[in-house]
Amino acid sequence: MPLSDDPDKRARQLANLRPGAGAWQPGAAPNLKHGLRTRNPPVEEVEPHLAAVLADLEPLVPDPLKDEAGDVLPWARESVWTLGVLKLGVVRCLRFLAQHGEQDERGRLRPENEQLGQATLRYRRALAEEAMTLRSRLQAGLDLARTRAIDPSTALSLAAQESDPEARRRLLERAGVLDDDDAA
Repeated sequence: MPLSDDPDKRARQLANLRPGAGAWQPGAAPNLKHGLRTRNPPVEEVEPHLAAVLADLEPLVPDPLKDEAGDVLPWARESVWTLGVLKLGVVRCLRFLAQHGEQDERGRLRPENEQLGQATLRYRRALAEEAMTLRSRLQAGLDLARTRAIDPSTALSLAAQESDPEARRRLLERAGVLDDDDAA
């Protein structure tokens, strides 16, 4: 196509012929996918990170789910492992955004920001299901206390049938019927 005779059009045509005009900036990789979307992450990359994430989660596991040595019981390990996988997705997405920024080269928010929110929400819901958030742990403790508590009328009827005075005293204390003055 020949250059235009119009000076304004000719200037725009010549500007387009300069090297790099209209091209992506250096380092731009619009098809680069972060770790959250990767379909085949390398095994050697996932395993050490997953082990570190599991080590971070171990202290959050409630004591009833641990044995005498402090290790998670085998039947509860799968739940902790699942939480580790979910947390790993959040960590990988955070790393990508830390490395590449929240905006792309054209100033638009990256879709990974939304995916980070979704991954974080999935992880938080899973933590709540396993009673590992503050609110869910308090709720589980209240539920446990309610199931252990005996209402006063039941305690009085059981105490009336109990022949052992020590067992009768424990029943009444557990129901909150027996005061310290009455125990003496």
